[in-house]
Amino acid sequence: MEEKKNTAAEFTAAYFDEKTDRRSSGSEKYEPLPPDRHGREVIPMWVADMDFRMLPSARAAMEDVLKHGIFGYTLDGADYKSTVAGWYSRRFGWDFPKEAIVNTPGVIYGISAGIRVLTAPGDGVLIFEPVYFPFRSTILANKRVPVISPLRNNNGHWEIDFDDLDRKLGDAKAILFCSPHNPVGRVWSEEELGRVAKLAKKHNVGVICDEIHSDFVFEGHHIPLASLDGMSERTITCTAPTKTFNMAGIKGANIIIENDTLREKFEAEKEMTGNADLNIFSIAATKAVYRDGDGWVDALVGYIRGNYDILGEAFPEAGTDAPVTMTHPEGTYLAWIDCRGLAEYGVSDPQKFFLEEAGIRMNDGKMFGEGGDGFVRMNLGTQHDVVSEAVKRMKDAISSVTK
Repeated sequence: MEEKKNTAAEFTAAYFDEKTDRRSSGSEKYEPLPPDRHGREVIPMWVADMDFRMLPSARAAMEDVLKHGIFGYTLDGADYKSTVAGWYSRRFGWDFPKEAIVNTPGVIYGISAGIRVLTAPGDGVLIFEPVYFPFRSTILANKRVPVISPLRNNNGHWEIDFDDLDRKLGDAKAILFCSPHNPVGRVWSEEELGRVAKLAKKHNVGVICDEIHSDFVFEGHHIPLASLDGMSERTITCTAPTKTFNMAGIKGANIIIENDTLREKFEAEKEMTGNADLNIFSIAATKAVYRDGDGWVDALVGYIRGNYDILGEAFPEAGTDAPVTMTHPEGTYLAWIDCRGLAEYGVSDPQKFFLEEAGIRMNDGKMFGEGGDGFVRMNLGTQHDVVSEAVKRMKDAISSVTK
């Protein structure tokens, strides 16, 4: 395993406290909205990108490309895949041949191609809802059938129902798995992953595993599903630096497929779409972040943990009679907030309520499927003082209906 390139001490809280005005920049997250009922500007905490400027060496790498001035067809270079593989080796102890990496424009592109590789039209693809909403839509767009195995909400701790999973896999040809899980924030344990793997083998199904949030872990550690015994042969792992390093607008993902036959089929799917290469800026930025980014990520995770602490001071975890509670955070920078208790006070749509009464734009839990009704997803990838202001507004809005 390679050694880390730098330390978190190089990036203090002041680095992440620095603000950049994203309004009028074309940002989807900051699309203009009318003010809230009190005339305040809406705080956007919905689209899952962050408000932090990216790693300085990555910006410098792209600036070098820009200064060169010629943007022709570009190879990723001999060091691109070895740099990506090196990140997963030193961060997660996962060693795989660099030849296993296939480049795509994004993780959803990789998921879509993976569905076509592992299944045929009309086949079932199992997902655990509530889950990232493009999972269901991508299954449907590929003329496959979503097979829903609902996660169990055990007093705020979301769990896989393995008996249900065993039954439902009889109707599926593949599992589309989210690890760490968006939106409920679970970092699956080795025991849980082992049980998923055992059932995948029992039913002889392939797995497409979205691990884009793997760098955001607060408790335990992320275990790549494909690293478990016997799983590399049946797993298509979808990864990208775009969430971790806040570079979603640059595009680019690394799909890891160790099974040669599956990888050849995946490459063929990619060719049929006419999309083969990463753009020149994505190549430069990805090499830089995976070469230099260890300390930046370690500091960022600590900063995000601080945002969860701010949220937790206002809203208790599940198990109390408070009208709004938060799910205990294990991973991701997306807080999953239970607002079902507000129904007692006439609030049937918490997303709309907090938008209009508090000026906070969050995602409606219903969009994540079964089990999401009454929840909101809150993006904590922003500055501490923004989270503090959002929490204050939310508490005031809650008090206005519960007092």
